[in-house]
Amino acid sequence: ATGQRTSSEVAQWALDRLIGYHLQCDAPERAVNVLIDGARLPLDPDKAVELRRRAAEMLAARGDLSHSIDVYRGVLDARPRDVEALQRVADLCEEEGRISEALVLRMREMSLTKDLEHRVKLRIDHSRLTGVLEARGGRVASLKSNLKDLPGHPETVAELCAVLEERGRHQELSELLGDQASQLEGLGDNDNAGRLWAKVAS
Repeated sequence: ATGQRTSSEVAQWALDRLIGYHLQCDAPERAVNVLIDGARLPLDPDKAVELRRRAAEMLAARGDLSHSIDVYRGVLDARPRDVEALQRVADLCEEEGRISEALVLRMREMSLTKDLEHRVKLRIDHSRLTGVLEARGGRVASLKSNLKDLPGHPETVAELCAVLEERGRHQELSELLGDQASQLEGLGDNDNAGRLWAKVAS
């Protein structure tokens, strides 16, 4: 019958009411939990992304940057080409001191950006962030830490290849790629492992 709401619409309506209630009661933490839990419901995909985005921004406003970044990662998983989200997460990572992650995100943004002036700005950001890492004496170490957390992470591998090749550390690069390929094989990711072995052989 006309006028009936779908289950998704009912869920959205209930969530909006509950979130509004918690905010009126000055209970932002509960509102954030409702937003995060609500994003797992069978909602319209755009609505679920918006819930995660709202939760991430509320967490950032409270100073919980690490949790905000984690929630924003869910936005990027659903919308990998969302440039606005990429920019926001990169800013949060930089503010949190997670410079290597900010670098990877800036590179992703650059790959999606066609505007020449903005690409130039991103390269300047990239150079500045690289300088921050080098000033800490840990550009390569930081990137290797990424690979400890996420073996074979494509953007990190690409950045390490560029850095080590630029510095002429070819043997170290070959050993690193072989180690990453072996780890990926152990995880059952034979396709990406094969690509890394091909790099070792080239």
